[in-house]
Amino acid sequence: MSQAFYEEHLSEYEIMYASISEEGDIQICAKEMIDDQSGRPPEAIEDYPYKIITFSEIVPTDDHLHASTWTGIKYLYSAFLPDEGRSVVLTDVFRVSERDTPIMDIGKPRSEWDDYTRMGAGLKVIDEQVFAAGTLRKIFRRDDVGEWTDLTDPDKHPNLFKRLKYLKKRDGNYGNSYAGFIDFDGFSDVDIYAGGRRDLWRFDGKRWHEIMLPEYPSINAVLCAADGYVYVTGRGGPVLRGREERWEVLDAPALDYKSLAWFDGKVWLGSDYELGVMEDGKYQRYEFPEDGPAQFSFFGVDANDDLLMSYGTEQVMLFDGKEWLEMAGPALY
Repeated sequence: MSQAFYEEHLSEYEIMYASISEEGDIQICAKEMIDDQSGRPPEAIEDYPYKIITFSEIVPTDDHLHASTWTGIKYLYSAFLPDEGRSVVLTDVFRVSERDTPIMDIGKPRSEWDDYTRMGAGLKVIDEQVFAAGTLRKIFRRDDVGEWTDLTDPDKHPNLFKRLKYLKKRDGNYGNSYAGFIDFDGFSDVDIYAGGRRDLWRFDGKRWHEIMLPEYPSINAVLCAADGYVYVTGRGGPVLRGREERWEVLDAPALDYKSLAWFDGKVWLGSDYELGVMEDGKYQRYEFPEDGPAQFSFFGVDANDDLLMSYGTEQVMLFDGKEWLEMAGPALY
Protein backbone atom coordinates (compact mmCIF):
# COMPACT_ATOMS: atom_id res chain seq x y z
CA MET A 1 0.00 0.00 0.00
CA SER A 2 2.80 2.41 0.89
CA GLN A 3 4.30 3.11 -2.54
CA ALA A 4 1.12 2.61 -4.59
CA PHE A 5 -0.85 4.94 -2.33
CA TYR A 6 1.95 7.50 -2.40
CA GLU A 7 2.20 7.46 -6.19
CA GLU A 8 -1.55 7.83 -6.64
CA HIS A 9 -2.22 10.52 -4.07
CA LEU A 10 0.99 12.20 -2.89
CA SER A 11 3.73 12.01 -5.53
CA GLU A 12 3.19 15.64 -6.57
CA TYR A 13 2.40 16.90 -3.07
CA GLU A 14 4.26 17.76 0.11
CA ILE A 15 2.79 16.47 3.36
CA MET A 16 2.13 19.45 5.62
CA TYR A 17 0.84 17.51 8.62
CA ALA A 18 -0.81 14.24 9.58
CA SER A 19 -2.92 13.21 12.56
CA ILE A 20 -4.41 10.13 14.20
CA SER A 21 -7.58 10.17 16.31
CA GLU A 22 -8.18 8.23 19.50
CA GLU A 23 -10.25 5.80 17.45
CA GLY A 24 -7.41 5.27 14.94
CA ASP A 25 -8.71 7.43 12.09
CA ILE A 26 -5.87 8.99 10.08
CA GLN A 27 -5.76 12.24 8.16
CA ILE A 28 -3.02 13.47 5.86
CA CYS A 29 -2.98 17.08 4.69
CA ALA A 30 -0.72 17.84 1.72
CA LYS A 31 -0.07 20.77 -0.58
CA GLU A 32 0.94 20.53 -4.22
CA MET A 33 4.68 20.99 -4.60
CA ILE A 34 5.73 24.46 -5.71
CA ASP A 35 7.12 24.03 -9.20
CA ASP A 36 9.48 26.74 -10.43
CA GLN A 37 8.71 25.68 -14.00
CA SER A 38 4.94 26.05 -13.66
CA GLY A 39 4.85 29.73 -14.52
CA ARG A 40 3.17 30.57 -11.23
CA PRO A 41 5.21 32.87 -8.99
CA PRO A 42 6.39 31.12 -5.79
CA GLU A 43 4.72 33.80 -3.67
CA ALA A 44 1.28 32.85 -5.05
CA ILE A 45 1.07 29.94 -2.64
CA GLU A 46 -2.74 30.00 -2.71
CA ASP A 47 -2.55 28.87 -6.36
CA TYR A 48 -1.29 25.46 -5.24
CA PRO A 49 -4.11 23.14 -4.14
CA TYR A 50 -4.41 21.29 -0.85
CA LYS A 51 -5.50 17.70 -0.50
CA ILE A 52 -7.03 16.19 2.66
CA ILE A 53 -6.95 12.39 2.77
CA THR A 54 -8.94 10.57 5.44
CA PHE A 55 -8.72 6.89 6.39
CA SER A 56 -11.60 5.75 8.58
CA GLU A 57 -13.77 2.68 9.03
CA ILE A 58 -16.80 4.92 8.66
CA VAL A 59 -15.85 5.94 5.09
CA PRO A 60 -18.20 3.77 2.95
CA THR A 61 -15.66 2.59 0.37
CA ASP A 62 -13.67 -0.62 0.02
CA ASP A 63 -10.43 1.10 0.99
CA HIS A 64 -12.10 3.35 3.63
CA LEU A 65 -10.40 6.34 2.01
CA HIS A 66 -11.82 9.77 1.22
CA ALA A 67 -9.88 12.54 -0.51
CA SER A 68 -10.92 16.15 -1.02
CA THR A 69 -9.13 19.00 -2.82
CA TRP A 70 -9.12 22.62 -1.70
CA THR A 71 -8.03 25.59 -3.83
CA GLY A 72 -7.42 29.30 -3.31
CA ILE A 73 -6.07 28.79 0.22
CA LYS A 74 -2.56 29.48 1.51
CA TYR A 75 -2.77 27.11 4.50
CA LEU A 76 -5.41 24.93 6.06
CA TYR A 77 -5.82 22.63 9.03
CA SER A 78 -8.24 19.76 9.57
CA ALA A 79 -9.58 17.78 12.51
CA PHE A 80 -11.57 14.58 11.96
CA LEU A 81 -14.51 13.81 14.26
CA PRO A 82 -15.42 10.11 13.82
CA ASP A 83 -18.41 10.30 16.17
CA GLU A 84 -19.93 12.95 13.91
CA GLY A 85 -18.58 11.52 10.66
CA ARG A 86 -17.14 14.84 9.59
CA SER A 87 -14.00 16.93 9.38
CA VAL A 88 -13.67 20.49 10.64
CA VAL A 89 -11.41 22.62 8.45
CA LEU A 90 -9.74 25.90 9.40
CA THR A 91 -8.12 28.18 6.81
CA ASP A 92 -5.28 30.64 7.19
CA VAL A 93 -7.74 33.58 7.16
CA PHE A 94 -9.76 32.15 10.08
CA ARG A 95 -12.60 30.72 8.06
CA VAL A 96 -14.08 27.34 8.98
CA SER A 97 -15.90 24.64 7.08
CA GLU A 98 -17.48 21.29 7.79
CA ARG A 99 -19.90 18.93 6.12
CA ASP A 100 -23.36 20.36 5.37
CA THR A 101 -22.26 23.92 6.13
CA PRO A 102 -20.76 26.58 3.85
CA ILE A 103 -17.31 27.94 4.55
CA MET A 104 -17.79 30.82 6.98
CA ASP A 105 -15.99 33.33 9.16
CA ILE A 106 -15.25 31.89 12.58
CA GLY A 107 -17.47 33.00 15.47
CA LYS A 108 -19.21 35.89 13.75
CA PRO A 109 -19.03 37.89 10.51
CA ARG A 110 -15.62 39.32 9.68
CA SER A 111 -16.98 42.86 9.89
CA GLU A 112 -17.57 42.25 13.62
CA TRP A 113 -14.17 40.68 14.38
CA ASP A 114 -11.76 42.24 16.84
CA ASP A 115 -8.35 43.42 15.65
CA TYR A 116 -6.66 40.11 16.52
CA THR A 117 -8.83 37.57 14.67
CA ARG A 118 -6.75 37.44 11.52
CA MET A 119 -4.82 34.25 10.83
CA GLY A 120 -5.74 30.69 11.77
CA ALA A 121 -2.85 28.60 13.07
CA GLY A 122 -4.20 25.16 13.97
CA LEU A 123 -6.95 22.87 15.24
CA LYS A 124 -6.89 20.43 18.14
CA VAL A 125 -9.39 18.10 19.80
CA ILE A 126 -9.50 18.36 23.61
CA ASP A 127 -12.09 16.38 25.57
CA GLU A 128 -13.92 15.59 22.31
CA GLN A 129 -14.27 19.30 21.52
CA VAL A 130 -12.53 21.10 18.67
CA PHE A 131 -10.50 24.23 19.40
CA ALA A 132 -9.01 26.62 16.83
CA ALA A 133 -5.97 28.84 17.39
CA GLY A 134 -4.84 32.05 15.74
CA THR A 135 -1.49 33.79 15.49
CA LEU A 136 -2.50 36.90 17.48
CA ARG A 137 -3.43 35.11 20.71
CA LYS A 138 -6.80 33.77 19.65
CA ILE A 139 -8.49 30.54 20.76
CA PHE A 140 -12.02 29.53 19.75
CA ARG A 141 -14.03 26.55 21.00
CA ARG A 142 -16.49 24.75 18.73
CA ASP A 143 -19.76 24.26 20.61
CA ASP A 144 -21.83 22.81 17.77
CA VAL A 145 -21.92 22.64 13.99
CA GLY A 146 -20.91 26.09 12.78
CA GLU A 147 -21.00 27.55 16.31
CA TRP A 148 -17.80 28.85 17.92
CA THR A 149 -17.10 30.65 21.20
CA ASP A 150 -14.21 33.10 21.48
CA LEU A 151 -12.16 32.25 24.60
CA THR A 152 -9.88 35.24 24.03
CA ASP A 153 -12.31 38.16 23.73
CA PRO A 154 -10.16 41.29 24.27
CA ASP A 155 -12.89 42.94 26.35
CA LYS A 156 -12.91 39.99 28.76
CA HIS A 157 -9.18 39.20 28.68
CA PRO A 158 -7.32 42.51 28.14
CA ASN A 159 -4.13 41.13 29.76
CA LEU A 160 -3.62 38.88 26.72
CA PHE A 161 -3.27 41.82 24.38
CA LYS A 162 -1.27 44.46 26.27
CA ARG A 163 1.94 43.61 24.45
CA LEU A 164 0.24 43.49 21.07
CA LYS A 165 -1.33 46.90 21.60
CA TYR A 166 2.07 48.32 22.50
CA LEU A 167 3.74 46.77 19.46
CA LYS A 168 1.09 48.06 17.09
CA LYS A 169 1.42 51.53 18.58
CA ARG A 170 5.22 51.37 18.22
CA ASP A 171 5.47 49.69 14.81
CA GLY A 172 2.12 50.44 13.21
CA ASN A 173 1.40 46.73 12.74
CA TYR A 174 1.91 43.30 14.28
CA GLY A 175 4.61 42.17 11.87
CA ASN A 176 7.42 42.07 14.43
CA SER A 177 5.33 40.96 17.40
CA TYR A 178 6.38 38.10 19.64
CA ALA A 179 2.88 36.70 19.67
CA GLY A 180 1.09 33.37 19.44
CA PHE A 181 -0.71 31.20 19.43
CA ILE A 182 1.22 28.75 17.25
CA ASP A 183 0.29 25.60 19.18
CA PHE A 184 -1.79 24.64 22.19
CA ASP A 185 -3.05 21.63 24.13
CA GLY A 186 -5.14 20.93 27.19
CA PHE A 187 -5.86 18.45 29.94
CA SER A 188 -9.46 19.66 29.71
CA ASP A 189 -11.39 22.64 28.41
CA VAL A 190 -10.63 24.44 31.68
CA ASP A 191 -6.89 23.69 31.70
CA ILE A 192 -5.45 24.79 28.35
CA TYR A 193 -1.87 25.84 27.57
CA ALA A 194 -1.08 27.93 24.49
CA GLY A 195 2.20 29.35 23.25
CA GLY A 196 3.85 31.29 20.48
CA ARG A 197 6.93 33.40 20.01
CA ARG A 198 8.57 33.32 23.41
CA ASP A 199 5.58 33.25 25.69
CA LEU A 200 3.19 30.72 27.22
CA TRP A 201 -0.31 31.18 28.63
CA ARG A 202 -2.73 29.04 30.62
CA PHE A 203 -6.54 29.23 30.50
CA ASP A 204 -8.38 28.02 33.62
CA GLY A 205 -11.85 28.24 32.14
CA LYS A 206 -12.32 31.85 33.20
CA ARG A 207 -9.05 33.74 32.90
CA TRP A 208 -5.77 33.63 30.98
CA HIS A 209 -2.55 33.60 33.02
CA GLU A 210 0.90 34.32 31.60
CA ILE A 211 3.44 31.72 32.66
CA MET A 212 6.98 32.67 33.57
CA LEU A 213 9.46 30.18 32.09
CA PRO A 214 13.16 29.76 32.97
CA GLU A 215 13.93 29.95 29.24
CA TYR A 216 11.74 30.94 26.30
CA PRO A 217 11.71 28.96 23.08
CA SER A 218 9.92 30.26 20.02
CA ILE A 219 7.14 27.80 20.74
CA ASN A 220 6.06 25.46 17.95
CA ALA A 221 4.75 22.59 20.07
CA VAL A 222 2.75 22.20 23.27
CA LEU A 223 1.86 18.81 24.78
CA CYS A 224 -0.29 18.06 27.83
CA ALA A 225 1.00 14.56 28.50
CA ALA A 226 -0.45 11.59 30.36
CA ASP A 227 2.25 11.90 33.03
CA GLY A 228 0.57 15.10 34.19
CA TYR A 229 3.22 17.45 32.82
CA VAL A 230 3.11 20.04 30.06
CA TYR A 231 5.96 19.93 27.54
CA VAL A 232 6.80 22.90 25.32
CA THR A 233 9.51 23.45 22.75
CA GLY A 234 10.21 25.11 19.43
CA ARG A 235 12.81 26.38 17.02
CA GLY A 236 16.27 25.74 18.40
CA GLY A 237 14.90 24.46 21.71
CA PRO A 238 15.00 24.27 24.62
CA VAL A 239 12.54 21.60 25.75
CA LEU A 240 10.73 22.55 28.96
CA ARG A 241 8.55 20.51 31.33
CA GLY A 242 6.23 21.76 34.03
CA ARG A 243 2.72 22.81 34.96
CA GLU A 244 1.18 26.02 36.21
CA GLU A 245 4.06 27.92 37.87
CA ARG A 246 6.76 25.22 38.20
CA TRP A 247 8.99 24.54 35.17
CA GLU A 248 12.37 23.05 34.34
CA VAL A 249 14.62 22.93 31.29
CA LEU A 250 15.34 19.41 30.04
CA ASP A 251 18.56 18.20 28.47
CA ALA A 252 17.94 18.04 24.69
CA PRO A 253 19.84 19.12 21.56
CA ALA A 254 19.06 22.50 20.00
CA LEU A 255 16.98 21.25 17.07
CA ASP A 256 14.12 22.84 15.15
CA TYR A 257 11.35 20.97 16.96
CA LYS A 258 7.98 20.95 15.20
CA SER A 259 5.71 18.75 17.31
CA LEU A 260 5.37 16.56 20.40
CA ALA A 261 3.40 13.39 21.17
CA TRP A 262 2.92 11.03 24.12
CA PHE A 263 3.19 7.31 23.37
CA ASP A 264 4.27 4.22 25.32
CA GLY A 265 5.07 6.25 28.43
CA LYS A 266 7.46 8.56 26.57
CA VAL A 267 7.52 11.94 24.88
CA TRP A 268 8.31 11.78 21.17
CA LEU A 269 9.72 14.82 19.38
CA GLY A 270 9.43 15.62 15.69
CA SER A 271 12.01 17.84 14.03
CA ASP A 272 13.44 18.43 10.57
CA TYR A 273 16.42 16.20 11.33
CA GLU A 274 15.41 13.14 13.35
CA LEU A 275 12.84 11.41 15.50
CA GLY A 276 13.59 12.02 19.15
CA VAL A 277 12.32 10.26 22.25
CA MET A 278 12.44 11.50 25.83
CA GLU A 279 12.03 9.27 28.88
CA ASP A 280 12.45 10.48 32.46
CA GLY A 281 13.51 13.87 31.12
CA LYS A 282 16.40 12.46 29.04
CA TYR A 283 16.53 12.86 25.26
CA GLN A 284 17.92 10.41 22.74
CA ARG A 285 17.77 10.08 18.99
CA TYR A 286 15.58 7.15 17.98
CA GLU A 287 17.41 4.49 15.99
CA PHE A 288 15.21 2.48 13.62
CA PRO A 289 15.70 -1.31 13.61
CA GLU A 290 17.87 -2.62 10.78
CA ASP A 291 15.35 -5.33 9.82
CA GLY A 292 12.42 -3.00 9.16
CA PRO A 293 11.44 0.18 7.31
CA ALA A 294 13.37 3.31 8.22
CA GLN A 295 12.27 6.91 8.21
CA PHE A 296 14.15 9.33 5.96
CA SER A 297 11.72 12.29 5.89
CA PHE A 298 11.12 13.95 9.27
CA PHE A 299 8.85 16.69 10.51
CA GLY A 300 6.00 15.81 12.86
CA VAL A 301 4.55 13.30 15.31
CA ASP A 302 1.11 12.39 16.63
CA ALA A 303 -0.20 9.45 18.65
CA ASN A 304 -3.09 7.72 20.33
CA ASP A 305 -2.94 4.95 22.95
CA ASP A 306 -2.14 2.28 20.36
CA LEU A 307 -0.07 3.92 17.63
CA LEU A 308 2.64 6.50 17.15
CA MET A 309 2.70 8.37 13.84
CA SER A 310 5.92 9.96 12.63
CA TYR A 311 5.91 11.80 9.32
CA GLY A 312 7.78 14.12 7.00
CA THR A 313 7.03 15.89 3.76
CA GLU A 314 7.39 12.60 1.81
CA GLN A 315 6.63 9.83 4.28
CA VAL A 316 4.20 8.61 6.95
CA MET A 317 5.28 5.92 9.44
CA LEU A 318 3.25 4.06 12.09
CA PHE A 319 4.62 2.32 15.18
CA ASP A 320 2.71 0.02 17.56
CA GLY A 321 5.52 -0.15 20.12
CA LYS A 322 7.11 -3.22 18.49
CA GLU A 323 7.08 -2.85 14.71
CA TRP A 324 7.15 -0.01 12.21
CA LEU A 325 4.93 0.21 9.15
CA GLU A 326 5.48 2.65 6.31
CA MET A 327 2.00 3.89 5.45
CA ALA A 328 3.09 6.22 2.67
CA GLY A 329 6.38 6.84 0.94
CA PRO A 330 8.04 6.90 -2.47
CA ALA A 331 10.04 4.09 -4.02
CA LEU A 332 13.71 4.68 -3.22
CA TYR A 333 15.18 2.38 -5.84
